[in-house]
Amino acid sequence: NTFATISSDDTLRVWDTNSLQQKNEFIIPNDQSTCLIYHPNHVNEIAVGFTSGIMRILNVNDTTLLIDYKQHDHPITNIVYHPNGTLLYTSDSIGKICVYDVMNQYKPLRMLITFPHTDLTTTNHHHPNILAINTNGTLLAISGQHNTIISIINYENLNYYEVIRFHIAPSLQIINFFFIINDDEEELLVVLNNGLIQRYSYNKGYLLDQCMINKVYKNQKNICSANYYNELQLLAIADTSGLIHLCAPLLPQYND
Repeated sequence: NTFATISSDDTLRVWDTNSLQQKNEFIIPNDQSTCLIYHPNHVNEIAVGFTSGIMRILNVNDTTLLIDYKQHDHPITNIVYHPNGTLLYTSDSIGKICVYDVMNQYKPLRMLITFPHTDLTTTNHHHPNILAINTNGTLLAISGQHNTIISIINYENLNYYEVIRFHIAPSLQIINFFFIINDDEEELLVVLNNGLIQRYSYNKGYLLDQCMINKVYKNQKNICSANYYNELQLLAIADTSGLIHLCAPLLPQYND
């Protein structure tokens, strides 16, 4: 019953979800954490990415360092587990993805090069690249080129290939994207910085639907964060004015 936060003061803090009081604190000297995720099955274990390119596995109960690997030469910008917890993926600021075998002490399996050298992902602290995994763990999606491109990669049995690539208008930026289930079909839900929500079919290869969050557009605000809750089929979006918008993107008309 904990959640964890990372901060620009180089600390990683663990909080009790009931009391909202801090339980533990990690301090990693001369390195800054950039992203973290809880293991889906081991609730006391978190994987953390750092600006140094190091991935560390930490125990949130006793603050011990369990494992660390440096597979990236650039800052790690995102980190996700396979839905069944057997694999871990880290992506860095130039779009490389490292795959780790969780069941074998997180041994690195291979590095995936998601964008050619002439199309390197450019990131900063405000717009790091985005990494998502689908519900059965066979597809990865990563953003690139200033978060205006989404590459969907099939990854099975240590082999990978690009399934499709979607291009967003250069004047816009992707804030987040999610694999969602709609009538037994898996789709990609994309949230853009201007309040536009898009649904793509990666099987058919085109845009299915899109809708603007009117309050964001009318107030000339930008989206800064978004999260999708599969169980509720709800999308929560925060804009730069501090407002949070709740949307149901699978309904005929999105709600705000």
